[in-house]
Amino acid sequence: MHSEERFHEIEQKLLEESEEYDNSHPNGQLGRTLLTTAEVLARVQQKVHRNIYDEIDEQHQYQDIFFSKGVNALFALYRLVKHNQYDAAYREVRYLFESYLVIKGLNRDKNEAARILKRQKEEIQNIDADKGQVERVLHEYESVDDLHDILSDEKSKLKDMDPTYGKIYNFLSNRSTHPVRIEGASLDGDRSDVEETQLLKWGILLGFGLAQQFLVTYYETSAKDLIMKETEPTIEHIEAVIPEGVPTFLTDSY
Repeated sequence: MHSEERFHEIEQKLLEESEEYDNSHPNGQLGRTLLTTAEVLARVQQKVHRNIYDEIDEQHQYQDIFFSKGVNALFALYRLVKHNQYDAAYREVRYLFESYLVIKGLNRDKNEAARILKRQKEEIQNIDADKGQVERVLHEYESVDDLHDILSDEKSKLKDMDPTYGKIYNFLSNRSTHPVRIEGASLDGDRSDVEETQLLKWGILLGFGLAQQFLVTYYETSAKDLIMKETEPTIEHIEAVIPEGVPTFLTDSY
């Protein structure tokens, strides 16, 4: 039952059952757009690091770190949707949503972002080297509370802007992050057009939001023109692929 041969049979079956986002697929364009958006954002970040490494300081580093984690989540979301793992995919969407809000909050006050990061670096250096791995992992950084406060403030602004956005956030949280709603209980493993479409669109839109905030992070540096040049074709493509438009909260208008 647990032989290596049986393992490979199960793994092969799991990996074979996936979507091919070619031109014949109903969501082929959305699937291709999500993956290429993630790749563009990862590549742009690498170019920024190579070209203006001497301009990157603590006013940019925290946002840059969370941008990187957000891009990783875009890749993960693509893989999960491709393999019809919708519950886990919604968890990635929620993570992307919160990543966007945290980066946006840090960009509101880059001096404060630098202060929080500097304090965390000091905490890391001062952690007792003799502590065990578990104790080090469980260390409660003060910066975590600071970031929670920033996230909470951004969520409040979002709800004040439009209560619907607050409801969307609650849905994303309760759909798969918390075991309190039953939607999707029997969908994983088989393709669902509705779930697939929603998740791909959310990933693309939040990729749009990450691109916008990455530009805001480095707007006062010489990377501004590079970021705009590299991301503009992707932004234009996203706007064409999502004809209903980008949600207002992702256009940096609040």
